[in-house]
Amino acid sequence: MPPTLPRGIFSGERTFDHTQWINVATIGSFPNLLGLPILLVLFEFVAPQPAPAQSPGTLRQNYERATNYLRNRDLPAAEQEFLKILRQDPKQAPALHQLGLLYFQTGRTRLGIEHLERAHAIDSQDARLNFDLALAYFRAREFQQSVRTLQSVKAPQSRTADYYALLGSNYLELNDAPKTLENLRKAVAMDPRNPDHAYDLGFALNKNGNHSEALSVLQRTQRQFPRNGKIALGVGMSWQGLGNSAEAERSFQKALQLEPNAAEISLALGELYSGQGQLEKARSAFSRALSLEPANGLTHYKQGVNLLKLQQSGQAAEEFRQALSL
Repeated sequence: MPPTLPRGIFSGERTFDHTQWINVATIGSFPNLLGLPILLVLFEFVAPQPAPAQSPGTLRQNYERATNYLRNRDLPAAEQEFLKILRQDPKQAPALHQLGLLYFQTGRTRLGIEHLERAHAIDSQDARLNFDLALAYFRAREFQQSVRTLQSVKAPQSRTADYYALLGSNYLELNDAPKTLENLRKAVAMDPRNPDHAYDLGFALNKNGNHSEALSVLQRTQRQFPRNGKIALGVGMSWQGLGNSAEAERSFQKALQLEPNAAEISLALGELYSGQGQLEKARSAFSRALSLEPANGLTHYKQGVNLLKLQQSGQAAEEFRQALSL
């Protein structure tokens, strides 16, 4: 049965049942297992550019103060400094860029995209800005726009492993399997020691039914990163796709040891146990997942289905009610 997986840079989760993939609206509780460990999570902003010659001192001071505020995670103060810069010069692309990321980071998604778009209109060939805007579109589920933005920069140096990983992730959302695998394979080839890119490729291969290749990719990465819980979870998914429930359980248990607070692993175990008819074990695993992430509607639904199998219709109905309320 399908466990829910964290998926790279995706803002939601996916459900895997070997035949169908469903987007789930809730954000996963696996932040340390997200792929593409970049942007919109850490404040790795572009370096401030020199201020215009006609007003060097003031703008430079604003940039320096904004940068210091960002380093100290004082986001309101940093925002005000960037706004001061833009009041002096509305076409300061670095300020628009960094302010856009700040808005995105603080949940003001549309405002963030608007500022990144304004910066991009001023400097459309800045590879970092281009990538950040494409990632913002991706997180806003504007996948076609994300692809177009990525492909708009012509400089060869912009074609990094992260570039191909994001492009592949977009194509995965657009259900274009050949382009998904082509780009994710490029990402892994360019950065073979990046476990996030390997996980993304394994995820896509499992989706495409290539469980043996997914297992090979993920096990190779697991040898390099034996304490990576996300990779252990992906290995379990591959074994499950191959029909080896015993190996899948061992991998899920290893992932749980490495990441005990990851609700997705307990959910994966619950679905595995439920599919095997081990209903009490499934109930325990689902309960653990809900204790870690009580607002996950999918887990409430899965627990409800499992409780129906246990002929506990009253408790099942309550789980279904909670699932519908989320």
